[in-house]
Parts: sequence; structure tokens; C-alpha cells
Amino acid sequence: MRILVGIKWVPRVDQMKFDPVTKTLVRVGVESVVNPPDLNALEMGLQIRDKVGGEVIAVSMAPPVAKEGLMEAVSMGADRGILLTDRRMAGADTLATSRVLAEAAKKLKADLILVGEETIDSATGQVGPGIAVHLGIPFISYVHKVLEIGDESITVERESERGVEVWRLGLPALLTVVLGANKPRRPTIRGKIRAKRAIDFWSLDDLGIDPECVGFPGSPTRVVDMVVVEPPKRRGEIFQGEAAEAAKWLADKILEVLKGGL
Repeated sequence: MRILVGIKWVPRVDQMKFDPVTKTLVRVGVESVVNPPDLNALEMGLQIRDKVGGEVIAVSMAPPVAKEGLMEAVSMGADRGILLTDRRMAGADTLATSRVLAEAAKKLKADLILVGEETIDSATGQVGPGIAVHLGIPFISYVHKVLEIGDESITVERESERGVEVWRLGLPALLTVVLGANKPRRPTIRGKIRAKRAIDFWSLDDLGIDPECVGFPGSPTRVVDMVVVEPPKRRGEIFQGEAAEAAKWLADKILEVLKGGL
């Protein structure tokens, strides 16, 4: 069983900045982390490997600095990491990104591909399904549990608006994993040592992809405008007095608010 796990090195939410000219995220000088749902996808992959054997490969498409995210994945238990990095990949939208990752999965002959449900820097949830469509394989989104896995199929539970659904897919297949699906294991010292020599770098030439199909040339998505929304200012009040007086004061305030909304 060869399990591919998508890892994205994303800016911390509380430090996100946008360039008003290029209309893209500012990544220089901003602290980054592994996209949280991707850690749940990694843990799911590690649990499957621990049960049926095989190999877990963490893959990321990003600039060289994203090697840190793959090293974290290896330190947690992934067998190795592959960083797809090439200046010609810069500016890729979800279509171009999924195309590159699909080619990597094809080259690695992955039996199962796991990715987080979405990324905290864009939250489109499109890359995982896009990979599956490029490969022509079945996929299920918002998976929170693997019930059974065999040589030719996998049975999973997914969350939906109607409740919990159970699906069985033939392999190879792709799953997007929800945030909080499990508790990701912690990195180990042995894993951190191994991670220093377990990362490979692939370029477009290694994947055999036409440069016109990736990066800016292969990305039809265009950000036309950006609007910065300031959070509403909150007004706080402090009441000092006995408990009974405080309760009456609070009740009056709540009634005042409710009446204002009617």
C-alpha cells in the first residue's frame, strides 16, 4: 500500500497579509505552519500503514522553504517527503496545483491519496477533488474515519448535512480528511533526525509537465479585486454590585438588545 499525503506549508492565520498590487499572499517574513487538516490526513495515513503495511509519502508543491513542513511530516512518521518546487510553478491556482500533484501521484503509483479538507490560507477545498479528476479515480470528501481497507477497496465514513454516510471506493482513490478527524501524533527525536535526509526535490522536468500548463500560464483564476474588512468594534461595560443587582442589570441589557432587533 503506497499512501500519498498532501502537505501544505501555510502562513499562520494571525499573521496573514495580502499584497494589494499582486493580490497574492505575502509569505516573506511571515511564520508558517503545516495546514492543520493535513496533519489529520497524515495521521489517517499513518494509522492505515501501521495496520496493513506499506509506505506513507508526504508531498508538497511549494518554494524550497516548505521543506520544513515535509520534515515535520517525516518526524511524525512519514517514510519520506517529496517537495515539488520550481519557479515555473509560481502563481498556480487550484487547477494548476492539482495538475502538478496528480502527475506526482501518477509517477509514484499511489494506491491512496489523502489531503486535508481545505487549507486555512484559501479554504477552497478544490485541490483534492481536482487531483482525483485529473487522475480519473474516485474520491470522497469530508472523511472522518476509515472503517475497512483491503487490497482493492476502502470503506469510510464521511460527514454531511444529513448526518453520517458510509461509502466504499475501489482503489486507487482519494479522500479529503476533516479537521479533527483524529489526534495527530507528535514528532519523535528519531523522526527529526531521519527527516534531515528523507526529503527529495522534484522539478517540472522530473514530472514531465509542460510549463504552459502550470504556474501563472496554466491558471485561469484571476483575483480582480480585494477588500479588507475591518472587524466591528465591540463596546464593553462592567457592572459592580451585588449578585442580585448584577443579574437584574444583565437581564435589562439583554431585553434592551432584543427589543432593538425586533
